[in-house]
Amino acid sequence: MFRLLSRRVDFLGICQPKKLGLGSLQSIIAIRGQTIRSSSTSVSERNPSLITPETQGESVGGTTFSGSEASDAVLDSYYESTLGNYFDNTKFEFRKDSHVESLKSAMKYVYLRQHPLVSFDVEAFERNPKIITEIGVSIYDPAALKASIYPNMKTIHLIIKENMKFTNGTFVADNKHNFMGGRSYVMPLKNVKEFLNRLFHDYLKAKPGVLIGHGIEGDIKWLQLVNVEIDQNAPRVDTLKLHNISRSNAGNLLAALKMMNIPQAYLHNAGNDAYYTLLLALSYCDPLVRKKLELDIFKTNPKKSPADKRRIKTRSSTTTEKKEALDPEALFMEFKHSHNYSDQPQLPCN
Repeated sequence: MFRLLSRRVDFLGICQPKKLGLGSLQSIIAIRGQTIRSSSTSVSERNPSLITPETQGESVGGTTFSGSEASDAVLDSYYESTLGNYFDNTKFEFRKDSHVESLKSAMKYVYLRQHPLVSFDVEAFERNPKIITEIGVSIYDPAALKASIYPNMKTIHLIIKENMKFTNGTFVADNKHNFMGGRSYVMPLKNVKEFLNRLFHDYLKAKPGVLIGHGIEGDIKWLQLVNVEIDQNAPRVDTLKLHNISRSNAGNLLAALKMMNIPQAYLHNAGNDAYYTLLLALSYCDPLVRKKLELDIFKTNPKKSPADKRRIKTRSSTTTEKKEALDPEALFMEFKHSHNYSDQPQLPCN
């Protein structure tokens, strides 16, 4: 044991050039979580990337923070540093140089965890696209969850009451009644509009947030068709465009999910599609995922087999609980406070 202490210490990749004795061991190394300090030099000075969210009273960018403020400041600094290193050290092989800037813009909005991400999807009647049948919204608000390993997302599925009689199944799968996230809400179109305007105001203007969609411009036009107000200044991240930067195929939602190894079920349900699109955005904008799947090199996908091109006619089974919702404000407050961590006590930092 004493011989081990006399050797160089290589702990978490940090080497002490001195030899250690038992008497000086405690004064040289102090461990708190993953924050290591010595009598002369701190880990944060030698290797800032090893600072953890549990750091208290740390100086970040010349400013000293304490408690949860320190946690957020350290995390912000870490994410910004990681993203900067990714773009500085990656050799991108895209078809256009402008695609690098487009990717950088999207990753700043998503990866840095500084804005709510508001993903939405609209389903319409296959024989008359002006008739909207469902709307789904999925939101990831990282404000109180920056250090969480699990991105808690809230998803809601709205069925337009006046248009329930319109069913798909010939050209597009009809999964209106197969929402995977729990209860679907049946609302008159007028109330849906009021609910969405309230939702988008809180999560896009007040915060402010980022709009997420797969082929987002088409869904925005659908919402505008029913007079839902979309902030034209809100940043947008289109997962279809992110897909097409890296791969040659058209990139429908199913193909994109398969490529990113994200399990899926009951697509063409607006609530499900909004949720899956949010998962896609998080995946496409994660540097480690991009490296692992070689998304920074443009590749031509193999041609589809005849079986892949075959149109599948499907009719939905009824699996989802449905509830009629008549009060948009009450529904908004219920949605907003479900899985809400922002008003919960924060983990101690000391």
